[in-house]
Amino acid sequence: MPEKVVLPVADVSIGVALLPSAEFREKVAEASLAIAARCENRNIIDEATFPAHVSLCLAGVGRESVSELTGAIGEFATSIKGLELRVQSLRESGRGFLFLALDNTQQLRDVADGVIEICASVHTMNPHYRPHLVRGWGTLSESRRQLLVRYGTYKVQSEWNPHISVASVSADHLADARKVAANLITLPSDVRVESIQLLDIGHDNEKWEVLSSWDV
Repeated sequence: MPEKVVLPVADVSIGVALLPSAEFREKVAEASLAIAARCENRNIIDEATFPAHVSLCLAGVGRESVSELTGAIGEFATSIKGLELRVQSLRESGRGFLFLALDNTQQLRDVADGVIEICASVHTMNPHYRPHLVRGWGTLSESRRQLLVRYGTYKVQSEWNPHISVASVSADHLADARKVAANLITLPSDVRVESIQLLDIGHDNEKWEVLSSWDV
């Protein structure tokens, strides 16, 4: 695809996410809020605004595609039975991001692939791209562009790393934040998935508006 190209900008930035059991979400929220009480936490996880979750797909769609996406994911949700998350360890990035790493089990991979294929199908028929991707198109690698054109997102295959966010703090507070989380979240844990949700996450990932939710 050429460097200069006009891409249709999404009306809605959607997310599809798995929500673990309420009990586990409460533990993650407790840890995230405890970290926020000690230092600035740029990614507070709580039940009121951003619950603990596993993102399966983040993409942009035209407003007219939301109903089609809702129907397809709702139908797919009926096939998800007894899904569990194997939460293995607490990990961190050099940028102060603290998260729970999950085993990428075949069961989880199958669910993620199913959701990605649904989103890709909707994207193929009516392609739209999240605004920040349109703005940064020229900085993306060719492989990521190809994934975006095909799926509407590049976080698929080896680019997708299943995790549950806990906090985002400055590097000098990361060790302390990790200790707080480690004292509150029991690891490793097998955690039941409670629901799958279709969300409007905002173009800047600034909100969590549930468009539809299905128990699994």
